[in-house]
Amino acid sequence: TQVRHVLSFAARLSRFELTDLAVLLEKDLRASGGARAAVVAASPKELEARLTILQSWLDEGTTDQMDLLSGTFLGAGKTVPRIGFLFPGQGSPLHLDGGIFRRRFQFARQWYERAGLPLEAPGNSTAIAQPAVVSATVVGLRALDMLGISASVAVGHSLGEIAALHWAGAFDEDALLRMARVRGQAMAELGNPTGLMAAIAAPCREVSTLVNGDPVRIVGYNSPRQTVVAGEAQAVQNMVSRARSKGLQALSLPVSHAFHTPLVAAAIPALAAQISREALGSLQRTVISTISGAPLTPEEDLRALLCRQVTSPVRFIEAVTLAAQEVDLFIEVGPGRVLTGLVGEIVSTPVVALDAAGPSLRGLLHASGAAFALGFPLKTEPFFRERFARPFSLDWKPKFFTNPCELAPVIDPTLDERESTPRPREQPLETPAEPEVEPSSNGAWEMGCPAPIELVRQLVAQRAELPLSAVQNESRMLSDLHLNSITVGQLVAEAARKLDLPPLIGLNDFANATVGGMGQALDELVRTGRKSPANIPTVTPGVDSWIRSFMIDRVEQPPLARPDRIGNGRWQVFAAPGHPLAVTLQKELRAAGGKGVVVCLSAEPSEDHITLLLQASRAVSALASRFVLVHQGWGACGFVRTLHLERPELITCLVEVPLDHPQAVEWIITEALAASGHSEAHYDADGRRWEPRLKLLPSLPLAADWPLGPAD
Repeated sequence: TQVRHVLSFAARLSRFELTDLAVLLEKDLRASGGARAAVVAASPKELEARLTILQSWLDEGTTDQMDLLSGTFLGAGKTVPRIGFLFPGQGSPLHLDGGIFRRRFQFARQWYERAGLPLEAPGNSTAIAQPAVVSATVVGLRALDMLGISASVAVGHSLGEIAALHWAGAFDEDALLRMARVRGQAMAELGNPTGLMAAIAAPCREVSTLVNGDPVRIVGYNSPRQTVVAGEAQAVQNMVSRARSKGLQALSLPVSHAFHTPLVAAAIPALAAQISREALGSLQRTVISTISGAPLTPEEDLRALLCRQVTSPVRFIEAVTLAAQEVDLFIEVGPGRVLTGLVGEIVSTPVVALDAAGPSLRGLLHASGAAFALGFPLKTEPFFRERFARPFSLDWKPKFFTNPCELAPVIDPTLDERESTPRPREQPLETPAEPEVEPSSNGAWEMGCPAPIELVRQLVAQRAELPLSAVQNESRMLSDLHLNSITVGQLVAEAARKLDLPPLIGLNDFANATVGGMGQALDELVRTGRKSPANIPTVTPGVDSWIRSFMIDRVEQPPLARPDRIGNGRWQVFAAPGHPLAVTLQKELRAAGGKGVVVCLSAEPSEDHITLLLQASRAVSALASRFVLVHQGWGACGFVRTLHLERPELITCLVEVPLDHPQAVEWIITEALAASGHSEAHYDADGRRWEPRLKLLPSLPLAADWPLGPAD
């Protein structure tokens, strides 16, 4: 019933209402028992599609099913599922910056600050790859622990076996990172590439027939359809050629050495020395080793095991097959989803990849949804911690701004044609005359019209659907009456119109005023005689009284004085590729002095420039108090104005210059150093300087012969 109801309005939700709906549903979750379902959706359209899948399962009487691709999960939740962790090795992608996990979770930010990884990895550097992979794995483990998701068994592929031993309690996070660093560095220092590795799309038995006596060995029993070989470079290349000649897919792997062969044995002494310095404990959880393909015992000699692992083949098929006998759901904890694809070729057990420290939280959400649907006691509260959500009701009805067209009277179809024909536009509509209202000496109002404060109370009561007695003089618009700023502006404008006052400026200033304060302000305007001049035209029919038209006009201003050059400038310039002013501007800003960030956009900016703006905004947060945008008429003006509104202490400046003018750089520097608050300037080809001005237009009634054109 609940799925069917939410599906009835899912597609019409706004994107932000997805969070509101999720918060409401999370509060109604039961701790255990009953049917369970979860869907992962990033948009109303996705939510509708996932719920449609879920609804079809329920209509068919299905009680347990998963669509791992879409993120739709259904389960009976009768027992707690058995979960197995998979820890990937160096073949996984490198997420050096921590991705969205670092931006979303404090623990990820703290870990990556400790790890100190570089932001770029040169080529296929194993010295950087190995600590990067285990760093992402640590973040993935912490995220799962935050949600209360634990496992009963683990399998680690190559480097991942060290991570599996950490998960099992043999050593802590810092020791894991140290060993991965030393292991990677030792292999990187082996000198020139020791050989090659290749993946062949065939079972190991078929691949073994291709060896042909060459110095090549099978080093990775990855799946029934993928086998990895390694050895001397020329021998591996010959084997790849033989495999392709037999119609098999074969691919050389982008690695620097022939891992898991005697060709990398020289790295073992450095690793052994580091392991000897670490305090290793006994295993507290079950790890099925990919070295032996069997479970490790608590008494296992882990130092010898990790050294032997450097040159031993990876028996992934055996380890996963054994683990799957006691697992209902596999979760790949580290970066990427390499192992997820391999496991799908070995066993039928469902598997989900976190892609820890990657660009999306979708993997974490899929893993959580699958675990929850299977019956795991998931901690859902961390998903909503520090996230803003508005109250939401399952009796959802969309609310829109009032459409004036819907307020027009309905013509009675029984009227004859003469009565129902509208009058020509040239003849003004007759409206009843309103009585003249004059204030008394004490501000009270006569002739049946309430005083300003009473008028405000009536308007507020009507809009808030409250009895008049509930609206007190000390009631505040936002905090007490829960009226938003737009509604308050409408109320003030309506009250001013009824009191025959001219249109008011700064309606947002009344946003959280008291009823009494608003009435007192209006009464003061009436008593001081600020009545609306008779020659101001009425508002256009169908347009609310608080709406005003405006335009941006440019006014010529005198040029600014050139600032003194004091040197030692600390400026960072972000520019679109090939921007003609970037290099010169960076040099001249250094000589001019001051500090800040300058963004130079091309004449026709595109979506590619969004990254440029985001990088610059991050830089200004850490570096300076000035943000300057050099643009060509459009593109990012709203970004800079919004940046200033969100950070009023930040000096922002918009400068438009002809890029080919010899004084363009000088004008930019002058505006950047002279700016205060928020400023904008435009220079034309003749060197004249213009500033924008907001021009408020009167609201004119439309006539039948209004000369509308493209400019209008």
